[in-house]
Amino acid sequence: MRGSAWSDPARRSFFYVARNEIGWISKAAGYLRRERIPVKDLGDVYNAVDDSAGSVWVELGVARVGRIEFARETQRSGFYALRKD
Repeated sequence: MRGSAWSDPARRSFFYVARNEIGWISKAAGYLRRERIPVKDLGDVYNAVDDSAGSVWVELGVARVGRIEFARETQRSGFYALRKD
């Protein structure tokens, strides 16, 4: 993927995040097409940014963030929680 993690020129689509899902939106034959990928326990997404490595970091609420990595044709996600020691 070149450029922003939010778009994929080769697929002519845009990446999105929503409650408990990620996916791609593209336009075909005059219609919008959604490729939905359920992500268990993702929850609500309050903010999202991409980094220089092409991953998308999502804010998931108090002391909780997620990372979405793009590798070839699959997406991988992980969740992180801050702990008080």
